[in-house]
Amino acid sequence: MPSSCQPWARSSGAGGTRRGPGRWGSPAYDPGSPWVDTLGAATVGFVGFGHIGARCRQRFRAFGARGVAVTRRGGVDAAAEGPAWSGTIDGLGSLLEGSDVVAAAR
Repeated sequence: MPSSCQPWARSSGAGGTRRGPGRWGSPAYDPGSPWVDTLGAATVGFVGFGHIGARCRQRFRAFGARGVAVTRRGGVDAAAEGPAWSGTIDGLGSLLEGSDVVAAAR
């Protein structure tokens, strides 16, 4: 993973510690935060989808993960770039709600 793309995994409560509704943790900093069982079954939400987000998407896609993205302007061509859907930052709530892993690309 590029150092500028930090993934966070949401606890599902099944087999892991529940952090509460809408709470996110990163196993990189909290070993108690579980990863999803497999990336192939995961939906990865990208907050920011410039060249770094697109590179991260390529790597997650190699594992079979589905991608969704939000950007400030919403100018992502989902058909060409690979996310199942993309939108503006107004869609951040939907992205967080439907994602197993969130990658913030700066």
